[in-house]
Amino acid sequence: MTKYNKLEDGMGYLVDTTEETLKLACCDCGMVHYIGITIKDDQNIMIGFKKDKRATAQLRRHSYGFLQQGREKHKLVRND
Repeated sequence: MTKYNKLEDGMGYLVDTTEETLKLACCDCGMVHYIGITIKDDQNIMIGFKKDKRATAQLRRHSYGFLQQGREKHKLVRND
């Protein structure tokens, strides 16, 4: 079980409260952010982002299994 729920492209997220904080990790670069979502007056949505340096370093250090998924690893070939 991972700490982060994996969402596919095009998947939405339902916010069911007036205030919610999410922790988002990019599966490509491993950058982790806190995302604060606040709904004001049932019309205006406020979104704020804050970088989580410690979680980013930890995620990248352990490469969490699905970082940079789908990318081929290239072997270095030496031409003598």
